[in-house]
Amino acid sequence: MSENLHKFFYKDYFEEGIKPSGNITRLNRKLTGLTPKDIGEVEKVEYVNADFKMKVCYPGLITGVGVSHEMGVEGEIKLGINFDYTHGTPIISGSTVKGVLRSYFPQVYDLQNPDINAAILDIFEGKKPDGSTKSIYERDIFFDASVVRDKNKNEERKTIFEMDALAPHSQDDPFKEPIPITFAKIAPGCTIEFRFHLSGEKECRDKKEEWFKKILTTYGIGAKTNVGYGRLEELKEVEPNNK
Repeated sequence: MSENLHKFFYKDYFEEGIKPSGNITRLNRKLTGLTPKDIGEVEKVEYVNADFKMKVCYPGLITGVGVSHEMGVEGEIKLGINFDYTHGTPIISGSTVKGVLRSYFPQVYDLQNPDINAAILDIFEGKKPDGSTKSIYERDIFFDASVVRDKNKNEERKTIFEMDALAPHSQDDPFKEPIPITFAKIAPGCTIEFRFHLSGEKECRDKKEEWFKKILTTYGIGAKTNVGYGRLEELKEVEPNNK
């Protein structure tokens, strides 16, 4: 699939779906039939000086649910998905990555430790130890995390998306039959690459990476993490076998 996924999901999907001859099932299958190799390679940004990959665990990862994606057609995908606008790559926005790390930092690390408090101010608020504000060029930057191909594994037959559904009960009448909300989730087994520009010497950057990995593997990311979605497992780089 060479077309831009953002364009397909937020423009072509609607234009095709509202036609009298539109086939929502076909559109859903087109999306859920994509494999990691269909999105190609993600461009490397020279400014990135820290990155690591994580595998999405069962039951998958939900991102972009706050974006409306309804046109009133039966069988449609009703919840949004985050895509890079230019390249169409499925992403978790950098602001979401930063927000999750900031939110769970106090729950993972001892805030009574002065070093931890200083790290929080440094990483998330851009404050120096003396309380002054760091220059924008000195601050840590959180880039969008992207679905990528894992060259260490054969992922050509794994799809990027799977269909799923939520069935929320009405608060007014909890015994009323719930109406399922259909959505597409990033499938278990997909690889997410997290990228950052981190300040400090290499030892300092490595420490920040370890903190981030621990938070992400402990609490996950995305929507519905309280019921198991968004769980992540660190992927170790495999050295090539030259024998």
